[in-house]
Amino acid sequence: MHPKVQLDFWNFEAGSNVSWSFCRILKLRSIAFPIVSGAHQPIKEVWDKIRIQRMKVCWHKLIWYPLHIPKHSFISWMALLNRLPTRDRLQKLGLCTDSTCVNCCQDQESRDHLFSHCPFVIGLWKAVLRLNDMTIPTLTWETMVSWASTTWRGKSLITTLLKISWNAFIYFI
Repeated sequence: MHPKVQLDFWNFEAGSNVSWSFCRILKLRSIAFPIVSGAHQPIKEVWDKIRIQRMKVCWHKLIWYPLHIPKHSFISWMALLNRLPTRDRLQKLGLCTDSTCVNCCQDQESRDHLFSHCPFVIGLWKAVLRLNDMTIPTLTWETMVSWASTTWRGKSLITTLLKISWNAFIYFI
């Protein structure tokens, strides 16, 4: 492109060499233009106009809290949404032929198996809880998430340690 040619973002037409992500941004111009072309607005007001507001899930404070480790929180978020590349999911996509759990070699590897049924993982989680002076019975994934969401509230040191431990546990499994 010649250095004197200036492109106008609002009128730019994408060619075949434009990336998929930039094409997605260009498709949002019609929504963005009325917001940014008006009078000066505080960022909070712009954010409130463009974001999709949904009900908060009960577990959001288990992964998004002060002192969280972003990569651990991201993996926990993926686990909570059941989007981790577990062997059962990989097998459904045709990317894996063996769906047996890599930790116990007994059952099919799924999110629920990995985090609440696998004997190896159950023992490991109990050891983590003992480090925090806690003992709880083995819980299903859904029960564990519900229990932690209602129990690990506030900003106390033990609550923060439990959240960090849980997110790190999910990350390293």
